[in-house]
Amino acid sequence: MCLAIIRRWILLILIICELSLASGGQITSDPGRDVWQRPEEVMDAMGAHTGSTVADVGAGEGWFSRRLARRVGTTGRVYAVDINPKMSDFIRKWAANESYRKSIQY
Repeated sequence: MCLAIIRRWILLILIICELSLASGGQITSDPGRDVWQRPEEVMDAMGAHTGSTVADVGAGEGWFSRRLARRVGTTGRVYAVDINPKMSDFIRKWAANESYRKSIQY
């Protein structure tokens, strides 16, 4: 089971890297990001579902964290981690404003 989880995470990282490179390294909240980032496909590949515990490492402003939080629901957990404290503060604020306090951990 642990090997399957590791493989799933490696696949997720590779998908994100590939999508990022294909976009020219564009990491923003522009409306077209769903097209090139394909969040539903990525979340399916990582097996995220209601009640899951997942991590968004290098979460930035939390674009993916927000989508993960919707996917895992109030019974799941999203660990949103970023090296930049300003990004963590940004995530903390929108998580509180959008009632994701229970599912987002930072």
